Amino acid sequence: MSGLCSLGLVTWRLVVDRLSVLFLRLLLSLQRLQHLLWWLLELHIVKIVSFYIIWVSVKEVRIWSLSFSLSVCLSDNMCDLSP
Repeated sequence: MSGLCSLGLVTWRLVVDRLSVLFLRLLLSLQRLQHLLWWLLELHIVKIVSFYIIWVSVKEVRIWSLSFSLSVCLSDNMCDLSP
């Protein structure tokens, strides 16, 4: 009877070891995905903000929207002129 219990404990220990390895691999994959997303966000944040400003300006036609649109246009042009 004790041999059967020890065999069951060894089996469960192997299962827990395998699950912990899989969990660590999952965490590593999530960390790599997070790094990739942050890298993409760093590259495209100006474009995302500019798109949002223009989208709001088109949806709500007011004089303030015109000022936002002009600021986006000027900022885009100034980025091209800077070294």
